[in-house]
Amino acid sequence: RRARARDEAIRRILGEARQFESTGDLRSAVERLAEALGEHPADERLRELHQSLSTRLSQGAPPPDDWTRTVLMAPARSPADSPPPPASQPLPRTLPAPAAAAPSVPRPWIRREHRRLYLFAGAAAAGALLGIFIFHSRGGRVLQGGVPVEIRTSPPGAVIQIGDKRRGTSNLKLQLPAGTYAVEALLAGFHPATSPLTVRDGQPMSIEIPLTPMAQALQVFSDVEDLQAALNAQPPASMPLGQFSLDNLLPGKHTLRLTSKRGEGAVRFESTPGNLPVIAPLEAPAGFAIIAVASRGDAWRVLCSFPPATLLIDGQPAGAVEAAGLDGGQLAAGTHEFVLSGEDFEQRLTVQTFAAPTLTIFVRALKAAPPRAPR
Repeated sequence: RRARARDEAIRRILGEARQFESTGDLRSAVERLAEALGEHPADERLRELHQSLSTRLSQGAPPPDDWTRTVLMAPARSPADSPPPPASQPLPRTLPAPAAAAPSVPRPWIRREHRRLYLFAGAAAAGALLGIFIFHSRGGRVLQGGVPVEIRTSPPGAVIQIGDKRRGTSNLKLQLPAGTYAVEALLAGFHPATSPLTVRDGQPMSIEIPLTPMAQALQVFSDVEDLQAALNAQPPASMPLGQFSLDNLLPGKHTLRLTSKRGEGAVRFESTPGNLPVIAPLEAPAGFAIIAVASRGDAWRVLCSFPPATLLIDGQPAGAVEAAGLDGGQLAAGTHEFVLSGEDFEQRLTVQTFAAPTLTIFVRALKAAPPRAPR
């Protein structure tokens, strides 16, 4: 019986606190719950409601004013308390004089804090209704606002990056919010380019970013002492330390002649801005091997004068080099080991690759390959 009476008392206290809460009088509700917790400190229901209402009160929920207490908290009158209606009387033959107008009742005063709260709630509700209307008017599709923008590059195919986000490849059409941006174009074999972009509401626009090709380089390495090299119509030049280089190779068709006492070879190729050179089949004198390696940041190409040959790059199989050559993909800039193996000989090369297109020619005296292990 004692437990039942205690439970009924707690229920009554919770009801009182809820009634205070419904009228907006959080302070009275918290005080009533605190008093009850003094009598029943272990009751979880009292503690949870007390904590919830205390948090709301600390966040600035205003207590009810006197008018709210008087009107909202007044006990309801039952029908029995109402006076009985007066008995019906016959209507007078003449209309009575109009009664004096009842004095106007002043409107209850609303606190400024309440007024701001009502305005904020109304604005939020209006915004939510507007969003729902737009969503349903478009068939349930979320609208992605923005101004149409077209970004072109010359040549096309560049990666377009805005800020730290990749947006696609040119030529590119997209939508951007109004604002100022820095557009960066990245294309292998070309210098990166950045262009400012200002987008204004209601003004579709387009920009074009010209790309400048990187200078192409030509390198020749040889272990033949009397080898001489000549590019196009230039006279043959000796190769001190077995090296010959040209840092700025012009676009067009070229012929690199390689001569020695043993004979003459040639490497014919065509270079275009930003691209790997197109190399014709190699011509090597007897007893010599010529290997051509064209590289760029994202691609490479290998030809040799003794096809077919197997190719290893940094110890990993890369494929078979046929008469038309072998093409490959990404190769990080830096130093790599290329190993080409034919039927009777093997060539080990140290290849330096760069972001700019580079053609590297190796001229080697043929050396027998190491004997193969018996099967």
